[in-house]
Amino acid sequence: GPVRDQRAGPSHTPPIGNTGDAFICKMNDGQHSGTVAATVVLTLERLGTTAPSAVRLLEICALCSPDSLPLKQFLTALQHLDDPLLGDLDAIQRLEIFGSLRQSGLLMLDSDDQIRLHRLTKVVIEARTADRGQRVADVVALLSALFPQTPSEPATWPTCAQLVSHAASIFAHARVEGLENVPLASLLTRVGRYLLCSGLSYADAADLHERALTMRRNLHEGDHPEVARGLVHLAVDLNELGDPGRARELHEQALEMRRRLYSGDHPDIAHSLDNLGNVLHILGRCDLARQHHEQGLHMRQRLHGGDHPNVAYSLSNLAGDLHQLGDLKRARELNELALVMRQRLDPGDHPDIAHSFRNLASDLRALGEFQDARRLDTQALAMQQRLYPGDHPNTLRSLQSLAEDCRALGQQEQAAGFELDADKMQARLAVR
Repeated sequence: GPVRDQRAGPSHTPPIGNTGDAFICKMNDGQHSGTVAATVVLTLERLGTTAPSAVRLLEICALCSPDSLPLKQFLTALQHLDDPLLGDLDAIQRLEIFGSLRQSGLLMLDSDDQIRLHRLTKVVIEARTADRGQRVADVVALLSALFPQTPSEPATWPTCAQLVSHAASIFAHARVEGLENVPLASLLTRVGRYLLCSGLSYADAADLHERALTMRRNLHEGDHPEVARGLVHLAVDLNELGDPGRARELHEQALEMRRRLYSGDHPDIAHSLDNLGNVLHILGRCDLARQHHEQGLHMRQRLHGGDHPNVAYSLSNLAGDLHQLGDLKRARELNELALVMRQRLDPGDHPDIAHSFRNLASDLRALGEFQDARRLDTQALAMQQRLYPGDHPNTLRSLQSLAEDCRALGQQEQAAGFELDADKMQARLAVR
C-alpha cells in the first residue's frame, strides 16, 4: 500500500531568531548559569549570520542524548539528510563546520574522537530550535544511517551501545512531535532487536517493537511485508517474556498475511512457518510444531541450494521437536548436520554455533553419553563467554546444562559450582 509520512502538527518552540532573554531568566538559578546561557545565545546569533550550517548541526546534536557521539561516523552520516544546509556538503566542508564549532566552544571533542554538547548548551539550543519537527526527522535519518542493520550480531553491539541512548532521546522527541515515518519505524525495530538479542531488556524491546508495529500499520494500508515483519518481531519478544499464547496469535497473523502477499515458496513464509513452530513447541504441541518445521525446512531447501543459515536454523528447530517426541537418534543426526553446516558458514565464534553445541549436547545427554555432552556444553559456554561479555541468558543456559552433565557424571562438587554461578547470573539478569 501507499506510504504516508505523518507528523501531528507544528512545533511550538521559540524561533531561532528569539533573543533568548526569557529563556535565560528561566535558566538563571545562579549567576553562572545565566552568564553561560547568555554567552551561548550570543554565540548562536553570531553563527546564525556567519555559519548557518553550523547552527543546524548544533540543533541536531541538541536533540540527541548528552552522551558522546562518534565524530567520524556522525559527520559521514550527514550526507543522508534531506537538508541543503548539511546534506549537500562535501567531507571538507563538514570538517570546516565542525572546526568552527570547536573554535566557538559550543561543541566539545573528547580524547577518543567523540563529540558532545555541554548540558546547558544543549538545553539553550533545543529551546531556540524553530522547526523542531523537521529537526527530529533529521536526527531520525541520521541515527537510522548510523545504527547497525544487523543488531542481532554480537560484533555490532559496541556500536549499538554507543548509539542507544541517542535513539532513546529521539524516540521521546518523535512521540512529542507525532512523527511517524519509515526510517523511525526501522530504527525502533533495530534498537529493539539489539535490546532483545543482547539480553539487555526483553520488556523494552517489546515496547519499541509494539510502537513500530503500530506505526507501520498507520503507514501501510492493508497487507504489507513490513507489517508482517513487525508482527514477527513483537511475537518473538512476547515469547521471551513468557507469553507464548499471544506470540502464537501474532505469528499466525504474520503467516496468513505473508501467504496472501506471496504465492508459492518465499523466504518470509518459511520464516513464519519456523517461528510458529517454535511457539507451538513451547506450548507443548510438538507434533504440530514438527509439521510446521518440516514445511519450513523443505521450503528453505528448495529456496537455498547447499549451505545456508536459514536451512541450518530449520534443521535445528526440527531436531528439537524430534527430541521432545522421543526420536533422539534422528534429532541427533539433524543437530549434527546443523552444527557442521554452521561451522562451514561461520568459522570461529558465532551464536548459532554455540547454540548447536548445546542442542547436540542435549541429545547426547538424553542418550546417556554424558562425557560427550559435557565436552560440547563446555565448548558452548566458552564460546558464549567470548561472544557475550558479562551476563547473558544464553550463557546462563550453558551453565545450567553443564551442571546437569556433571550431576549425571557424579561430579557433584563441580555441578554445585556451575549451579551457584547460574543462580547468581539469573539473579543479576532478573533485576535488569
